[in-house]
Amino acid sequence: MSIVIGPDGSLVNTSNVGSQFIPNITPNIGALANVASLGGSSIPKAVENEDGTITIPDIEMRVRSTGLEPGQLQNMYGISGDQGIPMFEFISPVQTGTTTFDPEDDNLMSDKNLNKVKEDFGGADPPPGSAQGQDLARLAQSGAGGFGAGIGASMGNAYVGMNMPGSTAGFTGTDVFKAGANRAMPFSKQTDAEKAGYDFMSNNPVVDGETLSYTDTFKSRAFGDQALANLQTSGFVAGGAFVARVAAGQDVMDAAKDAAKTGAAYYIGNAIAGPTGGKVVSWLTSLFG
Repeated sequence: MSIVIGPDGSLVNTSNVGSQFIPNITPNIGALANVASLGGSSIPKAVENEDGTITIPDIEMRVRSTGLEPGQLQNMYGISGDQGIPMFEFISPVQTGTTTFDPEDDNLMSDKNLNKVKEDFGGADPPPGSAQGQDLARLAQSGAGGFGAGIGASMGNAYVGMNMPGSTAGFTGTDVFKAGANRAMPFSKQTDAEKAGYDFMSNNPVVDGETLSYTDTFKSRAFGDQALANLQTSGFVAGGAFVARVAAGQDVMDAAKDAAKTGAAYYIGNAIAGPTGGKVVSWLTSLFG
């Protein structure tokens, strides 16, 4: 608690308990920001600059002398009137300068730091063991996992199309691989086998001449007639994510764990919103899971 006395010896402010170890700072920076300061502070607040950096004051706590002879303070402190010192600020904050920092410096994956990666290493790629190298590797592995999961989803839907009950289309394993290869190409369309499986797992499918309600569709995809097809497609999704992550350099065990999460996410998303929902949820899980 600060102890403040005015020039005339009167108490300036004791209406609240606060601290002058740090002045009121806006925006709020750190755990001790915006601590109440008795009597206010002449130290300027933090300033957010146009370039996004923040300038804050450098503060040093300095001990104040009472100017009294040894032994005098104990006879005067806490006593009002001309002969007493009701309160005294024994330490006081003094600004010694300013510090400017960029919040993006703490984010290794910010645009600023990504653009500086090669500069920091003399134009070369960062070493694999460096923080930047590890972050870039994880980013590449996550992206590869999402890409592989997409290929797996197309192959899984084609596999479902090949094995649909009562299907007379005559799809084979070749059609499954064609769906995966086709998915790897940008702006490609669904193959016939993939579309057949996609339609089979789509929202409100027609079963025995009747269109299922959403509730019945969800039940069917989660643990009913379509659950096996959902599980099969999820297996292809997990497999595609695993292969892609390992190819991108991820540890086999870590790749298996992440791929399993991606497959589970597809199963849940597919049950809730069909194949499109499965793809979206599994893709998000690959990147941010």
